[in-house]
Amino acid sequence: MTGMRSEEPSAWRVGDVIDDRYEVLAELGRGGMGVVHRVRDREWGVDLAVKSPRPGQFQSVGHRDLFVNEAE
Repeated sequence: MTGMRSEEPSAWRVGDVIDDRYEVLAELGRGGMGVVHRVRDREWGVDLAVKSPRPGQFQSVGHRDLFVNEAE
């Protein structure tokens, strides 16, 4: 599939292309705060890990800071 199902990370599927640039290769894991996918940057030709927050995750600045710390 070359289109995008949704911007919601839990809806990403292997083969989806996000933002016309990142091809989803695999889901690496799920946690309480988000979903990690392995994607291929089609412009650079490299694989990257992308951690995306679950919908509704940022109910406060504190939640955002926790997510950023966990992703780093």
